[in-house]
Amino acid sequence: MMLRLKTLKRSWSTGRSWSWSWRDDEDVPREETYLLRSGKRYEEGEEEDEEREGLVRHMFSTGAWRVLPLLLLTGVGYSILLPELPSMCTNYFAKRDCSAAPMAEGCDDAHWRCVSFQSKWMFLNHSVFSFILAPLFGKLSDQVGRKLFLVLGTFISALPAVGFTFIAFDLADFSFCFPLISFGVALGSFNAILAYVSDCVQPRYRTEA
Repeated sequence: MMLRLKTLKRSWSTGRSWSWSWRDDEDVPREETYLLRSGKRYEEGEEEDEEREGLVRHMFSTGAWRVLPLLLLTGVGYSILLPELPSMCTNYFAKRDCSAAPMAEGCDDAHWRCVSFQSKWMFLNHSVFSFILAPLFGKLSDQVGRKLFLVLGTFISALPAVGFTFIAFDLADFSFCFPLISFGVALGSFNAILAYVSDCVQPRYRTEA
């Protein structure tokens, strides 16, 4: 089957001049024919898909898979611990405000006080502290390396588990532990993990990874 292709022909004598022409593919020498696809030049018959390897294979070949167990452990831990926060917070404020007078106004407002307390600390940690510290940590990790901040982020990610342990064994009250929990969730190891994976994989895989 004969095809007519728009080819880019170069003058091999000068090496500088280029011209466009419509010619039959059988009449054009292979070394003079390039197909322009996706902004790149491919020789005729060369498939781009053959140069691409799967995402999973690429992550294993580059070593990016090493942070996946840490990411999985952190995500599973948060999914187990964090759903208990609303009930623990409401019980704390109800117990604190209703212990002296069971019919006091604070008993009815325990949930509202809980939401207000959590909102203030979450805004402080997730917005203010993250806005200030995240770019600073990112710049330092570019200069020092990712490993130090992966270790530091892992310890920060463990703060929610420490806070829940203190609450479970009555070592500290909820008003002291929740700031630790919120800070650990906001500035944990997720950013360092994403930066490490982005460094390992090729640019075309960064969105998928």
